[in-house]
Amino acid sequence: MWIRSQDEMTLKECDEFSLGTSNGKACIYGVKGNWESGESIPPILGEYETKERAIEILDEIQTAISGNGTSIDESSINGDIIHSDYVYEMPEK
Repeated sequence: MWIRSQDEMTLKECDEFSLGTSNGKACIYGVKGNWESGESIPPILGEYETKERAIEILDEIQTAISGNGTSIDESSINGDIIHSDYVYEMPEK
């Protein structure tokens, strides 16, 4: 699934999402492939004031994965062609 980061600066293909904390905020991380906890920290896709809000966002991502996201057929990003069914945009708050 393609995710647009909260700051809108990153478009990343992710197949796993996790909840953590950074600087006292609840963060959602996204990874692609076989990431192990001993490796460098995956990118933060969004930061939220509470764990509860971050869980709501994970619920929205789950719904989008289930087939209720914004459908795209093909887009050009920096000359690369992306084929995907969904792009989820992380909410600001």
